[in-house]
Formats: sequence, structure tokens, C-alpha cells
Amino acid sequence: MIIPWGLGMKNKYSILKYLFIISLFSFIFFLSCSDSSNNPGEKSNTGSFEEIYADSMIFLSNRFSSDESVYHICIINENGNGLRLLSDKWDVQRVSWSLRKGKIYFASNLPGQIGASTIYESDLQGNNERELYYSNFPICDLRVSPDGSTLAILIVNEIRTKLLTMDVSTGELIEFGGWSNELRNISWSPDGDKLGCMLKIGGDVHLKTLSLNSSFFSEVRLFIDMVSDYNFIDWCKTTNKIALNLNHYGFSISYIYDYIAKSDTNFTAGNYFMEGLSWSPHGDKISFAAHYNHLSVSSIYVLKKNGTGAQKLTDDLFDDKYPCWQ
Repeated sequence: MIIPWGLGMKNKYSILKYLFIISLFSFIFFLSCSDSSNNPGEKSNTGSFEEIYADSMIFLSNRFSSDESVYHICIINENGNGLRLLSDKWDVQRVSWSLRKGKIYFASNLPGQIGASTIYESDLQGNNERELYYSNFPICDLRVSPDGSTLAILIVNEIRTKLLTMDVSTGELIEFGGWSNELRNISWSPDGDKLGCMLKIGGDVHLKTLSLNSSFFSEVRLFIDMVSDYNFIDWCKTTNKIALNLNHYGFSISYIYDYIAKSDTNFTAGNYFMEGLSWSPHGDKISFAAHYNHLSVSSIYVLKKNGTGAQKLTDDLFDDKYPCWQ
């Protein structure tokens, strides 16, 4: 800005002061905008991973791929900001993370090898990748234990599944039974001693727990006449409650089961199809992926644990599924 020579020094300083204030407010506004759109991967890792990523979740999406059948790992804040590609590894089928250790675990299909899958470990920035396990069969579920030491792996051969656990440090594998037509979905208990399991037995879907010490299934809750292979479960690490979903011929119904009180409540139901659900770290919210009958893609939602206040985080342009929040 040019200041005319005819202005006095007082006016000249007033103009400079005015310009300084405008510049200062512009800078503050720029910082506030930058912070609100800042995605978790760009934050300073000065605190624990559990604190830094407490409001963030990872999920699978085909939005960054030229092939709609290929999925990558993405990350987003619970308010819908900061969506970005976390890892360019493809084609990812399942993903889980350990905020305690700052690690991500994911199963990826191998190019040119139909049905084969490999489990990898990386840091939360998608770097320092290492291969942990190779399977001749697809991996239909993958969960890391609360302490980050063990992976629960569910592999599938057509409709038969097999459950394994793996020590991520030593690579030691333990099989829990052989191939079965029953087991569909798994989730760790808060203490890491048990797995919550969804099993399809005949025309019924059962919620059971598996004690890893005794390899013994115990029945927790019976759901009658819910005939579907797409059922999801997540065990909250802070409240000891289990969220589970049953997809039944285009209709979805979800429950919260209190493992301590042995009681359940329905928190949502509707004419949609779920593609995964996950508790928030503090147990006050639940994220899930769902698509309605007229859509071919799934979107990510967040709602309160009582089923109210649903917020849609992603659009209906791409397929977003299997959110992992805890």
C-alpha cells in the first residue's frame, strides 16, 4: 500500500497499525482453519497414541482407487474432518489397530493370487511395514488384542472358517479347532482373555464367548431366526459392553449386550445393510458403515450409544466400510 506524502506521521502510523491488526487476524484465522482440517497423521506425536488418535477411526474405502473393487486404508476424525489415505497398500480386506503400541494390522489380497492373503504390520503413518502371516485362504476377520500383543485371525474357505491367534512378536500360531461352518465374527474382551464370537448354528445366530485358556465356548445370548452370514460384533474396551449387528434379508438390527449384567438393549434398526461397527474409545458412541437398498455403496456414520444423534461422515459416492475406532 502506498501512503501519500501529504499524510502526517500520526496518520501514517495509524495505517501501519491497522495493517498489522488485519494481518494478525488473518494469520490467526489461517491457523484456526488449518487446525480444524488437520488430519490425525499430521499432528505432533508428543503425547500417547491413545490421546492423539482418540477422536479418529480407520476404515476401508475404494475412493482413492481407479478400480472400485480395490480398497485402501483411510483415516477420518469423528466429526468428519481430516479424511485422507493412510496407506497405499492394496487390496486391503480387513484392518485393525493398536493405539497402545501405535501399530496397524491389515490383511491384503495378493495380486495374481486368487484367494491368497497376507497380514502386515505398519506404524500409524502407514510406514515401516513388515509381513507377519501368509494364508492360502481369504481372511474374513482380523482383530488385535487390547495390549497389542496378539492377533485373532479368522480365515475362510467358501463358507467354512478357522480361528487362529498369533503372537505378533514371535509369530507363534495357535489354532482353535478346525474348519467350521459356524464362526462368523470375533472381537477381544477388554482383559484380552476371551473372544466374543458370532456363530451361525442352523437358522439361528448365537453370541458366545471363547475362553482362550480353555478353548471353551459358552453361550451368552441367542437370537432366533436371523439367517444371514453378515453379522458384526465389537466389544467395548472401557465399558465391557458388546455391540452386535444382525443383517436379515435387507433389514438390520443392532443390540448392546451388557456382559456384566447379562442384559441387552436394542439401539438401532432399519431398512439398511451394515458393513461393520466399532465402539469409540470411551464407549459413549458407536461408528458403523451401512448402505440402503437403493445404494450400492456403504457410508460411515457415528451415533450415540442410545441410538440417537446419528451423523454421516462420508458421502455416497464411494464404498466406505469396516470402521475401526478403539
